[in-house]
Amino acid sequence: RARSATGDRQAGAMIKYDPKTWPVLILCRCEGTVVLKAITWGFPCSAISFLTHFLIFDFFQYEFDWDYTNVGAVWGSFTFVLGFLVVFRTQSAYSRYWEGAMLLRESRGEWFNACSSILSFCSQDPDKKDAVDAFQRSLVRLFSALHFASLQTVSECDGEDDPIEVQALDAERLAYLRSIPDANQRQELLHQWIQRLTVENIRSGVLDIAPPIMSRSFQELSRGATAFAKARNMSEIPFPFPYAQLLTLLLITFSISTPMIAAVVMNARVVPALVTLIVVVAFWGTNYIAAEIESPFGSDPNDLPLRMLQDDFHNTLAALLHPLASTAPVFVADRAKSTLEGPKGVSSFSDLKVEETMPYGSISLMRKCASTSRRWSEQADPVRPP
Repeated sequence: RARSATGDRQAGAMIKYDPKTWPVLILCRCEGTVVLKAITWGFPCSAISFLTHFLIFDFFQYEFDWDYTNVGAVWGSFTFVLGFLVVFRTQSAYSRYWEGAMLLRESRGEWFNACSSILSFCSQDPDKKDAVDAFQRSLVRLFSALHFASLQTVSECDGEDDPIEVQALDAERLAYLRSIPDANQRQELLHQWIQRLTVENIRSGVLDIAPPIMSRSFQELSRGATAFAKARNMSEIPFPFPYAQLLTLLLITFSISTPMIAAVVMNARVVPALVTLIVVVAFWGTNYIAAEIESPFGSDPNDLPLRMLQDDFHNTLAALLHPLASTAPVFVADRAKSTLEGPKGVSSFSDLKVEETMPYGSISLMRKCASTSRRWSEQADPVRPP
């Protein structure tokens, strides 16, 4: 079973919710929320506002005879600057979040295309069948390990003591791989091993393809590594400290001054406390959202699901090792005309009555591929994921 690149958080999944459900159900969910942390600022400020209003106007019965217009102008300018800084940080964090997700998907696609292409370039010579099988199993192992090691380069978690296990790898190289403490170096080593394995099998005739066509797979392998190198910016380069420090100072100043100004300016007793609670929770909550998503490669509930990405990539590669995945499908000639017209009332693969048109159990493989890819790899002993 694929191990988690995020360490002990075996769930490793983002918070999934139905955006069409009742809003009250979303509010009642506490995992991954920033509302509770924002309320820890909002409730004390609201209580201070209520107490200040009570002491000034009810207990001491003090009446202010100065104009509040200038206070409102100054306070409006301050809140405008603060709001701009908070929104800018949130927009930057959201951009980092989606850029990280897109880079992971991009590298996954590039590496899958590279691995799939190399597997399809293997020789069909029956005399080389054993060599082809050994090469394909080794290639899939290394690609799965490469993806796992790459996730470790961007993950902010320490992971496990023995994060990578590549079954059937010779003891010397396995010990060398495990002896490298830096995840970046492990990724680069696995990248080099894939290239070297491919070149050696080109020379031995296992890969029977023209060099110009083969070069595309190397380009895809390189583009996937480049995408992961860009994704490392999200984990290695944090949001600028001076910006975060100044924003925190302004938020604390806002939290201290808002209760007092609201208590003095507003005449009602409850309204100042309510307004203070809303605006303080809004500003702090937005800032906490930015802090949550600007580093998306951790183990928090709001971070990207690294384990799911690793499992998905490995299972897809394992499915390519099935014998029926290495040959093109066969269509029965006498049914070709009717199928070209298109089936009527078909909404999924299960609605297609193709058992008669696809011999050798191909349709059974198609329907069970997603659920049994891991079992195929274990039965054939081709792969053990890292």
